[in-house]
Amino acid sequence: MNINIKILWGIFLAFFITFANASPSVFQLSTPLISEEGIQLHWKMMKGAYLYKKFINITSLSPNIILGSPLFPEGQTKNTQLFGKVTIYHDTLTLSVPIENPKHQSILKLKVAYQGCSDKGQCFSPTSEILTVDLNAQSAIQLNPTSIHEDETKKIEQTLRNDSFLWELGGFFILG
Repeated sequence: MNINIKILWGIFLAFFITFANASPSVFQLSTPLISEEGIQLHWKMMKGAYLYKKFINITSLSPNIILGSPLFPEGQTKNTQLFGKVTIYHDTLTLSVPIENPKHQSILKLKVAYQGCSDKGQCFSPTSEILTVDLNAQSAIQLNPTSIHEDETKKIEQTLRNDSFLWELGGFFILG
């Protein structure tokens, strides 16, 4: 009985480490650009990954700054078993977010949440990042992003690219 608990715990940990933490490396959100219309957010996705439009949520954490509805480009339509007909974005996504700043504040604190999957059927946990945007500058400073150490990121990307997850999982159980 004790060995079964270890096996289940090992599977859970391997799954969590591989998939739950993969989204920051799979979906890279660049530092926002500032324009007269508002801010521009840009994502670059790892090959074979896509973001769901319906799970992109941008919120102002600054009480006196109001965000307009994001201006999404045309995406691809995908029919999924879980969510039905959805709009997705492969490779890159750039969207504009209008800002209403009646008190002319210079700092905007922003929460950006998103989620996506890979074409192989692997879905990643929702990710959120907190950005602090200096509205008087040309770009923002990224604070407290949900990310993992660069070495771990490279390892996860390599695992996803090489489809060696099952081999690594097997090695985990054999080697302990």
